[in-house]
Amino acid sequence: MSNSLFPAPRKEHLLLLNAYTQSYGLSLTPEQASMLIREQEESLMRCGRVDFDGGALPRLARAFASSSYIEPREWPQTLGRLCDLFYAFKNETRDALSDEELIYAMTTLFDGPCGGSLHALAALDSHALMHAALGTPDEQEDACENP
Repeated sequence: MSNSLFPAPRKEHLLLLNAYTQSYGLSLTPEQASMLIREQEESLMRCGRVDFDGGALPRLARAFASSSYIEPREWPQTLGRLCDLFYAFKNETRDALSDEELIYAMTTLFDGPCGGSLHALAALDSHALMHAALGTPDEQEDACENP
């Protein structure tokens, strides 16, 4: 698979985020960063999307690093799954939410009603994401029901 969409500086950018995420006990090795960039490229291809600004990984890492539900030993896998969900949600919401709004909705629901469950987060529909992005708490309460 070509790395042309994600040149080498993207990996370095992810590794620079370690300075921020380490305060939460989270970090990536160079190998994990490379793996995540490959997974991001695969997610983009699977979802039929193109991302010219370096992708969602750095923004997701910053947004989710402070979550008390993130386990340090599972950080790379969790970040990869969040990236996959982000692009799937972008399609599901038909880009009605900006990247920042979607990430806000994802973190709000993950840390709130989803109780840190990636499975529950993945089960959300566009309606729940839109309400979370808009900050309508009554709708958020029932958004994530851990299956």
